[in-house]
This record gives sequence, structure tokens and C-alpha cells, in this order.
Amino acid sequence: MNCKSRIVSAGIAVLALGSICSAGTINGSDPLAGFGASQNGADLSVSTIITDSAGLTSGAGFGDYSPVPEFANFGPSTLNLTNFASFTLSNASFGSFATTSGSIITQQADFLDVLLDGLYTPGPGLAAGLDPTVSSLRISINMSGNSLSEAITLNSPAAQPQGTVPEPGTGGLLMMGGSLTLLGLFTRRFGFGRRQ
Repeated sequence: MNCKSRIVSAGIAVLALGSICSAGTINGSDPLAGFGASQNGADLSVSTIITDSAGLTSGAGFGDYSPVPEFANFGPSTLNLTNFASFTLSNASFGSFATTSGSIITQQADFLDVLLDGLYTPGPGLAAGLDPTVSSLRISINMSGNSLSEAITLNSPAAQPQGTVPEPGTGGLLMMGGSLTLLGLFTRRFGFGRRQ
């Protein structure tokens, strides 16, 4: 096998490994609404705990979440602003979200916006072969008079807050490492960069 064939073979192997590493990642989003929302304070600027009696999907899911129908129940939830990791959503057919971290984006008397990061584990109602995926939940709560309205958006892979730069994916790192390795082999083989 000549050198050019080796280089081409190695390049194909790097590309194939990059696509295999991300084959089972969930890709999509799902809209939900929290029903029966209540808070433990006089308004959203001082409340630390928001609960709802039912988290239902408010529309059809997109991408890998497209099998999730409207009004699928993900159960009651409690958002504790002093312990984000306690927040979970779960549906026996479509999967569950477990929070690992979170941040308050906006907190005012009549509006609360929170971004939670965590792991979404797919249930049997989603396509076979999907792996647990780092995902995010954006929870926005409005208060008008004494009434609360809660909207939740699930994103997989995780949505990044505005103004942040996402980390490079595994496939990108594999391709970059493989390319640098091939470049090193090519320059060593053909003597580029050596003084004659």
C-alpha cells in the first residue's frame, strides 16, 4: 500500500469514527406548559419555590421528539431556585429529564426565566437507539395580578444561553486530531519543512 492510499484510508477512518460517536444523540425540542402553577412568595422576585400540578406538552414535539403527542403528561414538578438539581420531569413512555445545574436568567416581580441543564433519558416511545443526551429546559413564568403562567421548552442537545460559545463536539475533535496526525505523517514522509 503506497503512502497516498494510507493517507486516504486514515482520513476515511477518522470521518467514520466522528459520525459513529454521535449516532445516538437526541436532536429536537418539545414545548410544555405547567398547569396549576403556584409560588411560595408574594411575587416572582422573592419566590424561591415554584410548583405546578401537571407539566403537559403544549404542542407536537420536533425532531426526535416528534412522537410525543400534544398533552403528554410529564407529571407535577417543583422548581427550587436554591437547589436546581432537585428539578425533574418524567413520562414513562417518552423519557425523563434530570437536572445537573441551572441559572436564573431574569428574575423580576412579574417575570422569571430559568435555564436548566441536565440529562434527558429517552423512553420506549421515542425511536430505538437513542442515547441519554445532555439537554436543557428553559422555564419562563409570567405573573399578572395573582395568576401565574408557566412555559417550558426542552432542547436536545442543550441550548446555549445567548452570548456563549458552545464547546466543540466529539466528532469535531476527532476530525481535528486525525487531520493533525495525517499532516504530521505527510510532512515526515515527504520531507516538507526540512532544510536541504
